[in-house]
Amino acid sequence: MAEYYKTITAMKESQVYRRVLTRMVGLIGVLALAAVVLPSQVGILGDAVRTLVTSDKAYIGLGIVGLLLSYCTAAAAYVWLAFRPVRFNTTLLVQIADGFTNRLLPASLGGVATNVLYLAWQRHTKSQAALVVTVNNLLGFFGHVIVLVVLLAFQGFKSDVAFSVNGQAVRALAIVLGGFIVIGLVVSVVYGHQVSRYVLRSFRDVRNVIGRPQRLLAALLFSMATTLSYALILYCATLAVNVHISFLQIFLALTATVMALAVTPTPGGVGGAELGLTAALASMGVNAQQALSTALLFRLITFWLPIVPGFITLQIAISKGVLQTLK
Repeated sequence: MAEYYKTITAMKESQVYRRVLTRMVGLIGVLALAAVVLPSQVGILGDAVRTLVTSDKAYIGLGIVGLLLSYCTAAAAYVWLAFRPVRFNTTLLVQIADGFTNRLLPASLGGVATNVLYLAWQRHTKSQAALVVTVNNLLGFFGHVIVLVVLLAFQGFKSDVAFSVNGQAVRALAIVLGGFIVIGLVVSVVYGHQVSRYVLRSFRDVRNVIGRPQRLLAALLFSMATTLSYALILYCATLAVNVHISFLQIFLALTATVMALAVTPTPGGVGGAELGLTAALASMGVNAQQALSTALLFRLITFWLPIVPGFITLQIAISKGVLQTLK
């Protein structure tokens, strides 16, 4: 019996035991969070599955190809932005894992945390990892704007792409923008000193990013490719339910969806994204039922389908030590 307790004590003191135990605790925590968040979204998933049954499966398959392409382009953007060399296949694994972690917290915070942990494992400092993720998100925003401007320049505004804007919508938009301005002012007053100190401390890293224009340009192009991949998914979703609109309209609807995601406080923007996309399509003259079906299909491909592969790849990444803080 004494030898048994000695063995158990030695196991507890070993690094392997601690790694296995902390990994199990982390896994239990992730599963518990998923058990709280995901069941509330099952109703929307059921509607999406029912829509899938009656849609054109060939376009759904093409939309899934677009999703896979978005993972590749997102990984390539990080490869070009990283301060230190990172492997594409490992970065791709982390982007797929984002398909699960992004569903647990609002405003894509889960994906942000996952990428910061990954870059920290790739010998980046905390400030460098946070800066790379921040720059990647900024490039995603600017890339989206550039694509929109190019589409408008080539296709131009037409009567069939105009949104029906009434006074109530204008007032609502003004309230939202005013709210963002007030929040920004409050944050700048309360946390301005801390933010300025962090910016000064990270100035060297910022200078290093700006000093690599070729890599920034490559990352921007891959960010634009990621945005176009999502536009392709939405285009396939419209065709799957026999909705035929221009690619400019597709991109305008995608822009409305991104805005809805940004302001919706639910994990993954559930509810707000579907409502925003449905409203955008309906304002372009799409039948209300078809608009809703398109929104549900788009979210099925981009939100629901990546959850299981994302969870599996998250566990693979943890087991490989890629996300060492989660071990």
